[in-house]
Amino acid sequence: MTDEKENPTPEHDDAESEAAAAETEHETHEEVAAVAAHEHELTKYAQGILDTFEGLHIIGEAKNKTSVVSFTIDDMHPFDLGTLLDKQGIAVRTGHHCTQPLMDFFEIPGTVRASFAFYNTKQEIDTFVAALERSMQILGA
Repeated sequence: MTDEKENPTPEHDDAESEAAAAETEHETHEEVAAVAAHEHELTKYAQGILDTFEGLHIIGEAKNKTSVVSFTIDDMHPFDLGTLLDKQGIAVRTGHHCTQPLMDFFEIPGTVRASFAFYNTKQEIDTFVAALERSMQILGA
């Protein structure tokens, strides 16, 4: 007997509940896969453009890497590039990214790292690239 103030637990069909849960899990898996594919495409797009820049070196080109592009540019400090990009409204990370011993070993002073997510577009990458070109011109490239 239930207390008058307590809501009774509705009866569920276990097979129905399991089917609904499986469908939700399948939809979630498809959404995650679509997000991953979009981020991979953005990364590939950005790397393809950056590969054309003289003196720019992409650090980390694993086939299935996450959606980031880290790079250095000959004779340009990453902090200088990051500051100029920031002044143009472009958010990037600069520095050692928790890998200072490794970067010291390879004599890399740090990198500029652009990250991409499900909400980014190719147009935003084009904006980043244009700002990077302006920054490089300011720094004498």
